[in-house]
Amino acid sequence: MRKNATPEAVRVLAAANKPDLRPLLLTQSEVAKIDPKFGERWIYDERVLPVWTSNSLLPDPKAVEAFGRVMGYQTMMVKALFQDESAPTISAGLLQQVTVYRDPNNAQKILDNMEGLGRGLWLSPPRVGDSARAWTATLAIEGDTSRNASFTEIDFRVEGYIASVRVQTMPILISQSLIAGDSNKEIALKLAEALTVKLKAIKK
Repeated sequence: MRKNATPEAVRVLAAANKPDLRPLLLTQSEVAKIDPKFGERWIYDERVLPVWTSNSLLPDPKAVEAFGRVMGYQTMMVKALFQDESAPTISAGLLQQVTVYRDPNNAQKILDNMEGLGRGLWLSPPRVGDSARAWTATLAIEGDTSRNASFTEIDFRVEGYIASVRVQTMPILISQSLIAGDSNKEIALKLAEALTVKLKAIKK
C-alpha cells in the first residue's frame, strides 16, 4: 500500500467539488482554547476512532446519494480527568460530525427531521449557522439506567453542510441535572459557534 494514499472518501468529495471534511472539525487545541474547565485534557477517544460516514454505510445508499448526500466525517473526544476532578459542570465527552450535501435546500430538510437526543428540544433554537436545532437532557449512559449524564446536542446547517456537536458530562445525580444542563449548554454553544466559523471559511 502506498504511503499517504488519498482516502477514497476524499476522492469522492473531490469529484463532487467538495473539500476534505477532516480539517473542518475542531481540533484538540481549538477545543482547549474554548473550554476553560480542563480544556487541555481533551484527547481523541481510542475506543471510537475518527471515521468517515460514507453513503455505503447507510441503510439506503442509493436514496441518500440521489438526495445529494456526498460524505460525512465524525470524531469523538473525551476529557482525561481524575475521579476527584469530575463535577456536574465539567463536560467530559464531545462528539463532532459534519456531513456535506450538494444542495443546501436538501440539507435543510435533513436538519428539519433530525431527532437529536429524542427529548429536551430547546424552545428557542440557538443562533448558529444558517439554522439550528438543539436538545439538552439527562439520559442513561450507554443504556445503563443506574448511571446518568447530562447531554447537549446542537445540530446546525451552514449552506450545504450539516454539523453537530454533542457534549456530555461525567455521571451525575438526577438532582444535579439543572446545573449540569446549563453548563453543557454553554460549552456546546461555544463549540458550535467555533465550528460555524470554520465552515463559513470554506472557499467557494
